[in-house]
Amino acid sequence: MNKKLKIILIIVGIIIVLWGIVFLTDYNRCLNLKRPIFAVHVSNDEGLIKYLCVGYRVEAVFDMNTKCLDDFEKVEMFVGNTCIARSITDSEKFYTNEVVTNDNNTQTNESDNDAKFRAIVTYSDINKIEVKPIEENDLKLLSDKIVINLGDNNDILYSIGQELLITYTGYVMETYPVQIDVIKIQTETDYKTKIEKLPSNYTVEQAISDNCVVTKTGGEIKNIDELNRFLDNVNSNQPDFIRCISFTIEGDMIITDVTFEGNNSFRVCLDSTRDKFSSSEDRIYRYFRFSKIDIEDTDSRKEIYLKNALEGDLNEILVLSYSKN
Repeated sequence: MNKKLKIILIIVGIIIVLWGIVFLTDYNRCLNLKRPIFAVHVSNDEGLIKYLCVGYRVEAVFDMNTKCLDDFEKVEMFVGNTCIARSITDSEKFYTNEVVTNDNNTQTNESDNDAKFRAIVTYSDINKIEVKPIEENDLKLLSDKIVINLGDNNDILYSIGQELLITYTGYVMETYPVQIDVIKIQTETDYKTKIEKLPSNYTVEQAISDNCVVTKTGGEIKNIDELNRFLDNVNSNQPDFIRCISFTIEGDMIITDVTFEGNNSFRVCLDSTRDKFSSSEDRIYRYFRFSKIDIEDTDSRKEIYLKNALEGDLNEILVLSYSKN
């Protein structure tokens, strides 16, 4: 080997080593939710900042509520079209495209750090569903349209308009519609605490955070979007679930779970266990089934009743009443 060739090989080796240092430095910064040092800033489009370097690129989403371009919500590194590293504010966990599934194509490696979001089903068949996140932060982080492949062995048919809680690894494919690595899909009745297991000191703040429809004394309503979605699904004969919170005159909480099964069937659980001013034998869970929903709508108030009892000892029940003002 002549001297000139040796010099060339040494130079090439030095370049490879230096590029490796550059790559690993930006890779580690990506995993720690930090902007790259060596990749060059090439664009900034509505909160999405792109950096480019030889062999890779970095995309970072910063918090639109701050003026600091280093307050990132998500940082990703790509080689070609493949995401090789990602960090997300909410989970502080970094993911690759390695997925462990069982025979039903449902992942079983769920952990406390996995990402979760609530979504509405916009398309459904036996093999896949398309969903749209409910929360604005999830819309910004993910997309308005997400495809979830259910696998060949799936035997569940989700309904359009149904609300789901989706747990995923955090890996998001760079496609549109977006595709994600799903660990678990839960309906509202699956992921919400069973009414019989709610704590006796369940608070209004907890109920609002849990997306219950809360009607306070005086008629103020919280989470009305949950109510409107439920009513839309009832009108479309799509099964759905809603939990409503109301209060007695004395201020004690009454909880009503309503499950619409479709085809004019409403199952209800009425929880009066927190009504301290009632007799002890009335502080129980009562179960009903009705076949009709009746909405009494005036200029100032809206009241929603379930009527035509099929099961239980009440002919009708007031689900909620609230002021339209």
